Amino acid sequence: MPLPLRSPEWSRKSSYKSPQIERREALANLSLEHPRIKVPPHWLNVDGPTMLDVAKKHHLEGIVAKNISSIYQLSMATKFSP
Repeated sequence: MPLPLRSPEWSRKSSYKSPQIERREALANLSLEHPRIKVPPHWLNVDGPTMLDVAKKHHLEGIVAKNISSIYQLSMATKFSP
């Protein structure tokens, strides 16, 4: 079954201009139910060292930290390279 790429709630406004926390909430509210798609959990107000300790205890590679007020900048993805 193909997954919907847009929902009425998601497409009402240009989401890339919204803060990261609003984009994440909109994504979570899509209720995507598919074995290959997961919206990972997130935590607010937890310091980096604490999150790294949790990652280590669960044998995870690391953590991703984002500024919850940042907007999506289309050109930024191409500026970073390993």
